[in-house]
Amino acid sequence: MQKTTFPFVCVLVDDASTDGTDEVIKEYISINFNLQDTAVDKLGQSDDYYFIFARHNENLNCYFAVYLLKNNHYQRRKSKALYSERWFMLSRYIALCEGDDYWINPEKLQRQVSFLDNNPDYSMTCHKALLFSVKKNIIVGENYCYPHSREVSVKDTIYRRGLFISTCSIVYRKVIGDNKPDYWVNSAVGDYPLQIACVLKGKVWYFNEPMAVYRIENSNSWVGKQNWYDGGADPSILKVIQSSIKMFKGFAKDYPQYMKYFNNKIADEINRYVPTRSHSRQIVQSYLSNFKEEIMDYSLFWKIDLLIRKSRIPYVRGFYCTYLNRRFANHNKMY
Repeated sequence: MQKTTFPFVCVLVDDASTDGTDEVIKEYISINFNLQDTAVDKLGQSDDYYFIFARHNENLNCYFAVYLLKNNHYQRRKSKALYSERWFMLSRYIALCEGDDYWINPEKLQRQVSFLDNNPDYSMTCHKALLFSVKKNIIVGENYCYPHSREVSVKDTIYRRGLFISTCSIVYRKVIGDNKPDYWVNSAVGDYPLQIACVLKGKVWYFNEPMAVYRIENSNSWVGKQNWYDGGADPSILKVIQSSIKMFKGFAKDYPQYMKYFNNKIADEINRYVPTRSHSRQIVQSYLSNFKEEIMDYSLFWKIDLLIRKSRIPYVRGFYCTYLNRRFANHNKMY
């Protein structure tokens, strides 16, 4: 549906899905693309994938590059990034739309790319997104950076975490992702360090208009599966927190003028995941033992913050966390 004055490629990498995704992709391609036109369409395969490159029948600026993987790369601990990065290298800009999110404005790409073309000092653009509840099967709210269109601040990007900017709203200059440092490459999440890098290497513009839909309340999503268990901290949560800390330290070293922001985020990241009062003190101590070095460097504010979050008194912790969320949490409006 995207109406543009420039060609764009939609890169799909299906990781040997078992839920019928590959059949949906094949059906979509067969209906909307003429695979007999060898001038613009290509079919092929390797030991790892089946490949389809095709031009849309009606939208002549739209191309699809589809990789149907023959085996699940995640289970084999093999990276899928190589397939999309081949196309990134040929592009000036990259737009993100992951998982089951989707775009709803046909002018989205044109507006964001035109802004970047006309403003070379900006490295990224983003916009408001509607929130679709998988549980309720309706639009329940919106995720926004600010109540009006404006430049995104460095402080907000760092403090308000990856969901501050909806990933499905991002269009950025490809050059920002070139030569990623290890602390970015090895991060457990990819969109958050991208947002930080864009706001540190240039400027970011926010359009206060919903042009995409982000799905929430999905128990099968990556976020929905993060939890604690009775034996202590969930290894998956610890992995995310530890990789985030390495990322913050890496950015702080490369951009020392923002070290205070990153130090605050390290403390916030550790403290916000302290197990609740429903868990035993043993589980709390088991969790905190993973971050002895960082806690030793806490300022007085963050030491007090940790004591309150560990509090067994419900109303003390609840009142304080409400205050802190206003400082570090994202902007969401629920209908």
